[in-house]
Amino acid sequence: MNPIRQTYPQTQIQTIGPLLLQLTERGFDEEAIVSVNRAYHFAMRLWAVNFQSSSRPFICHVVGTASQAAENGGNLDEIQAALLHAAYSSGDFGVRVPGASQRRRQQVRKIVGDEAEQLIYCYYSMLKRYDSHWEEILQNEAATGLSKRERSVLFIRLCNELDDISELAFSSDFRKQRIENFTSCSISLAHHIDRPDLADTLEAECRKYRSLDFLPREVSQCHTTGHIVVPASFRKRLISHVLEVAHRLWTTGSLRTSRKDMQIQANR
Repeated sequence: MNPIRQTYPQTQIQTIGPLLLQLTERGFDEEAIVSVNRAYHFAMRLWAVNFQSSSRPFICHVVGTASQAAENGGNLDEIQAALLHAAYSSGDFGVRVPGASQRRRQQVRKIVGDEAEQLIYCYYSMLKRYDSHWEEILQNEAATGLSKRERSVLFIRLCNELDDISELAFSSDFRKQRIENFTSCSISLAHHIDRPDLADTLEAECRKYRSLDFLPREVSQCHTTGHIVVPASFRKRLISHVLEVAHRLWTTGSLRTSRKDMQIQANR
């Protein structure tokens, strides 16, 4: 047997079917399955063209994070929040600008409910505050204490790191260093929120994937960060729309569409 296949078992759940099966096996009822499936379809719209630096579709990452939450005893709100944890930082709500406006929050709330949305918003707020230095939470916690919601957010963060660790074998040197730094921090966070099981898993997974180095450098180093790949058909439509707007502005001096033009477009 190929030694790489022996040391790299692809066991992580990355797609919606196995995730829903996992939830069923863990005793979640039909209503919960429907809720998670609805959240997944919303996630598909947020990250339809997003890829991680390893070229893994971002939608696979959020499904993997939700699966880790389910695997490690998360409740329905935590699992749904894990599935949409990056909504406000990288989701496409029509404009690719990070933010948690009231309109966006209302959209998410309609999909997953109040408590799960609060977890997603808290995740985004903590991400903005600490960026990649989440270990600072431990320093601040001594003075202020962590709320139940904040502990749930840290649990989701740990699940995020557990899913990302499998990227070590396929990532650029920059990305590898970033994952290892996050993992080191996450191990401390796991102990702090009384999850030594997660700390042990993080350490074991990092050790397993760190030593794998089987890709040509031109493959592993081709992307250092996440990226977007817009389909060719969409680019063609976008170009035609830009040309149409430019022509209208040139010929009429206005971007406003006349009733005649609207009728022509409706009859196409």
